[in-house]
Amino acid sequence: MSTKESSLSTKIHQIFRRYKVAILQSCSPIPVLMVGLMLLFNLFVISNISHDSWSAQRKSHLPTHKTGISQHQTWKPNMQDDKDIKTNVFSAGRANKAPSFFTKINNLVLVEGLSVENQDRHIENRVNAQSIVYNNGKMARKHRIIGPNYYDYDDPDLEQGAGNRQGEIESSSKGQAWLKCKENPNICPQEFQKWYKSMTPLCGVNFIAFDRNFALCQNITLNRQKAIGQKGGESITEVLNQKEAVEFYKYKFGFYHVRNCQKTPKYVFTKYHGKGHLKDWIESVSIKKNHPNPQLTTVNKNFTIAVTRYEYVNWYHSMTDFYNAFLMMKFFRKQPDEISVLLIDAHPQGNLDEVWVTLFGNSKRLSETDRLVTYREMVWNPMGYNSMMNQHVRKTIPLIDEFREFFLQRYHVSTSKNLNCDKLDVLFIWRHDYVAHPRNPSGSILRKIYNEDEIISAVKSEFPAFNVQGIQMDQLKLKDQLELVAKTDILVGMHGAGLTHTLFLPKHGGLIEIFPQYSNVMGHFRSLSNWRGIHYAFWKNSDVTLEHRNHFTEIPTAVVIKQIQDMAKRIATNSC
Repeated sequence: MSTKESSLSTKIHQIFRRYKVAILQSCSPIPVLMVGLMLLFNLFVISNISHDSWSAQRKSHLPTHKTGISQHQTWKPNMQDDKDIKTNVFSAGRANKAPSFFTKINNLVLVEGLSVENQDRHIENRVNAQSIVYNNGKMARKHRIIGPNYYDYDDPDLEQGAGNRQGEIESSSKGQAWLKCKENPNICPQEFQKWYKSMTPLCGVNFIAFDRNFALCQNITLNRQKAIGQKGGESITEVLNQKEAVEFYKYKFGFYHVRNCQKTPKYVFTKYHGKGHLKDWIESVSIKKNHPNPQLTTVNKNFTIAVTRYEYVNWYHSMTDFYNAFLMMKFFRKQPDEISVLLIDAHPQGNLDEVWVTLFGNSKRLSETDRLVTYREMVWNPMGYNSMMNQHVRKTIPLIDEFREFFLQRYHVSTSKNLNCDKLDVLFIWRHDYVAHPRNPSGSILRKIYNEDEIISAVKSEFPAFNVQGIQMDQLKLKDQLELVAKTDILVGMHGAGLTHTLFLPKHGGLIEIFPQYSNVMGHFRSLSNWRGIHYAFWKNSDVTLEHRNHFTEIPTAVVIKQIQDMAKRIATNSC
């Protein structure tokens, strides 16, 4: 018999002897009942004392937490946001009831259905270096890390769901962790920290939502036949006057299938003016235990970014999609050639389709995939309209200079330029009519400059040492556009998507933006200039007589010359 058990037995005998005489001498049932109750009370107190002593003794053998936080402290989730989670207290030593899903990701304790923001702030660092997994309601200790991005994808048990049912996912230690924001803030923007804290596991680590804007899915199967709509990829001439609605799929239930999930994931993604394909995607998720036709399923082991494009031929709005995908790549610590892009829309061919292939390792339309494909890792890309690049009130956006370098390097364009203040490069971007999508068969566009030749002649005459030229960008290949802009010191043009090239100006550069009388002053490119730290100026016409038919605006040459003079001085003052 152990010392602990012997001590408990001795205490019980002492209590029994204390009340034995009273019990034997009394003939009345009332004293007997009272003595019995007192005996039970003493036994209860002793058992609790003994249990606490045993629990403390057990905890004393656990590894010491690196932060020095007591392992006797407990963690209690906030139950008000999810009535379905029925769990009381979790401590490093014991658990009363297993939560519906429990995991530890880079020192964050997560319970299924609760965002980290809604859980107690002290959950971090409460669990020691050992990982704790719930298997069928029992706690097991294993020296493994639990969380997304750690799967050994060739594990047959994982494929079959053995030992990992009901969201109880146990990963191998292979693979890299996500950004450790607190340990290395220099490579972790504040926005990434916000995303990191917003992680909300909905199907264990098989489906984790972030910041109401994107999600990470693991071992998710996509059924192409449950997306109803056009094939996409047609030439514009084949689909002229086609309605935009048919270029967006309608999804049947089961379009996505997630295994090892206790309940259908429910999450509210942010919309934009009523638009939001992520809502449609999550509502199409099925969680049947049986895999749909495993023999007919193709497995894609690449890190895949799923994208639905809206204004797919607009250089600015496409850039928000490219930027979002770049942030996903950086947040999940992937390399460009490791990434596949899946375009889940039915748009016809566009002049920017090839950009996806150049920026990342692979790109496919949904209609080009097999009927059933299981993706080892898939990210639902944030909606382009909700991109931080489209939030013009922001003072900064993360990794904007890194994004510029990434984009130019993927096109093998130099990211630097030697400035010569006596010989500046001035580039005018012209806007001409052209057919970009089926809804505009005439190709007519707004905000065009009426007197292009007059302006070029006047500027060359005023600044004979400057290199001055005007270009209609859509007539050049994108690589040639990027090479031209990356060597430009002053960019001038009407408000329009072409001014997105501001992103690729040298750090010392400047943008002069022009608005017609009928247009509001908008902040797209002023914000982009501020985020890049380059110079910005604008001019808006207030003389209605300068407005001509077919949306042409006449710009006084004196105005253009004055704007370029001022911009050249600003560049010289700061960089020469």
